[in-house]
Amino acid sequence: MRKGDRPPKAPPGRRQETEHRRQQAGSRIFFAALLAAVVCIHTSDSFAQSKVRIEDAYVRTAAQLMTSAAYFKIVNNSAFADTLYDVEAPFAEMSHLHETYTENSMSGMRSVARIIIAAHSDFELKPGSYHVMLMNVKKELKAGEKVQFKLYFKRSGVIRVKAVVQK
Repeated sequence: MRKGDRPPKAPPGRRQETEHRRQQAGSRIFFAALLAAVVCIHTSDSFAQSKVRIEDAYVRTAAQLMTSAAYFKIVNNSAFADTLYDVEAPFAEMSHLHETYTENSMSGMRSVARIIIAAHSDFELKPGSYHVMLMNVKKELKAGEKVQFKLYFKRSGVIRVKAVVQK
C-alpha cells in the first residue's frame, strides 16, 4: 500500500456488525453506570435511615376532639446531624412539633419548625420540653391502645412510629 492509499474497506455486512457491537458496548457501559448510581443512592438512603431510630414512644390519653401529646426518644447513630421537620398523625386533625418554654417567669408552648438531632446523639421529646402536639383527636385515646404516626426527617426520610397510649 502506498502513502495516501486507504485501507481496504470491510464488506458492507461486516461494517454494520462492527458498528452494532460498538453501540451495544456503549449501551452496556451506560446502563452499568446508571445501575451503579441507583444502587449507591438506595444504599446511602437505607443506611442513613437505619442509623436513626425511635425509642420509648407513647401518647397521652385524651377524649375525642381534645388535645394530646406524643413523646419519644430519637437516637441518631449516624455520622451526620438529621432534622425532624414534620409529623403526620392520622388519629388527630392537626399535629405539630412544639416546645414548652419559660420567659420572664411565664411558661407557655409554641410551635417549632424543626428539631435538629446532632450526629451520634439522642434527643428526647418529653413532658415540659419538646413534644408532638396532637390537636382534636378523632376518637378517644384509651390507655393500652396503640396508635401510629409518621416522622419526617431531612436525611432519614419517613420513619413510622408505633406508640402506646398511656396516662
